[in-house]
Amino acid sequence: MRKTYIIKGGLGKSIAFSALVQKLAEKEGEKINVISAYPDIFAWSPYIDRSWSAAQFDQNPELQAAGKLIAAEPYDCEYKYDPDQHICAWWANEFDVNFDPNADLPRIALGGKALEISETIRARIAGRSFGVVQFSGGQSPEGYNPDAHYPLTPMTLSRNYPPQIANVLMRRLRAAYPRTEWINFALSNEPDILAASKINAPYIAALELAKNAAIIVCIDGALAHFAAAAGRSAVVLWNSFAWANPNKYGWHIHKNLVAPNMEHDYADAIDAVKTLYTEANQ
Repeated sequence: MRKTYIIKGGLGKSIAFSALVQKLAEKEGEKINVISAYPDIFAWSPYIDRSWSAAQFDQNPELQAAGKLIAAEPYDCEYKYDPDQHICAWWANEFDVNFDPNADLPRIALGGKALEISETIRARIAGRSFGVVQFSGGQSPEGYNPDAHYPLTPMTLSRNYPPQIANVLMRRLRAAYPRTEWINFALSNEPDILAASKINAPYIAALELAKNAAIIVCIDGALAHFAAAAGRSAVVLWNSFAWANPNKYGWHIHKNLVAPNMEHDYADAIDAVKTLYTEANQ
């Protein structure tokens, strides 16, 4: 009976789980199913048979009869307080597969509507030199209310880069790269950032943006995971919380900068950007 894995939670969490899909399918000797809030992340993987939306779970008899349901939620156990274990390593241990935090990355294949969206974005950005930033997050891009006030929760306050600080960093990025356009990967009700335009597109478009961006600077959010899935290095700005740090949610491919209260040294951030930009253009 084919196994069906239930992944709860946000977009970044679903992208992270994609790093284990091939390993799980190879262990079972057949494709697996996944239930998540973001089915496009898994739908076109060659190792996935069916990718269902979590919203369909109670209304879909086919889904309920799909196979053995497996739900392992890292936030409901001791993992939540372990400052050193990567979320994928926790899943790998639960499901008896291997995960190497110094080598493995998320994997996203595109097809259908998701591929159409990606191709549309590719056409819009063709020939342009641009950078992508994400300084806020925490909302689901699926079904959010664009007219609602952006929620300030303990999670968003601890992970977000405050707009007044982000604007200073943007001024310095613009000075260092005056010919570069900037895209703010943010939902419409999230803070505006100096000289960075929001792009009106479904969340899956971020994969194409990450593939083609000259520069990626972000917080611990979906863009960091999309960049890892695209094989692109980003400068990722972290707060110094034990429960939310690069060891738990980061990727080896990135330049991860950690600072108390998000008070990063701007010079360090710019130097990290310049290093990645130089390496990417050698």
